[in-house]
Amino acid sequence: EDYFDIFRRHKAWIFGPTFAALVTSVVVAFLWPDTYLSTGIIRVVPPRVPESYVPSNLNSDLQGRINSITQTILNRGTLTTIINNFDLYKKELRRLPMDDVIENMRQRDIKVGTVKTFGEVGGNKPTVPAFQVGFVYNNRVIAQKVASDLINRFLDESRKETSDQTLYTTQFMNTGREAAKKKLDAIEQKLSAFRASHLGHLPEQNTSNYQQYNAMQSQMMNLNSAMSRISQE
Repeated sequence: EDYFDIFRRHKAWIFGPTFAALVTSVVVAFLWPDTYLSTGIIRVVPPRVPESYVPSNLNSDLQGRINSITQTILNRGTLTTIINNFDLYKKELRRLPMDDVIENMRQRDIKVGTVKTFGEVGGNKPTVPAFQVGFVYNNRVIAQKVASDLINRFLDESRKETSDQTLYTTQFMNTGREAAKKKLDAIEQKLSAFRASHLGHLPEQNTSNYQQYNAMQSQMMNLNSAMSRISQE
């Protein structure tokens, strides 16, 4: 009864702030500007030739590659270009420096997900690794354009990185092959000179030496027989 009496005497202080908070929340939600998230999924294409046949010369750490590409794309120069091309953050640029706007854009509006498996498990559609790239803005058309621009930059940077890694790896392998070929040629020259200076004394020439020895033995026997006939005559 005491609790009910307290509640009855102070109900205005209980319902008043609750109702005021509800009204304030509705007004803030109504006046809060709309934000739109535009996302796209980038599929990670596996090697077309199985690695059991042709080993890949690229790093297989997909998440590490994506993190590296993300750091390359989300730099100050690229984000400044995107802001200027699409005329973003007009109000923010009036009261904040460009560096703060870029940092807010990088931390709050650009969404780069981790590598996940998309598709049906056990169904007809195969599962493929992919990751999401998105952009949040108060204009849905601009959000879609910026998201498309970011996706294109990811694809271009991935192709460039793959091409550069393949080129560097191929050059490294060619350099190693040429160095090994030079060493092999030098060894072959030394081996040829050794064979020429030790003709008839090499282990692999034992069989031919033995055959020549047998032939010379046969010739000597024939000569001895001929000399015996001549001596008798």
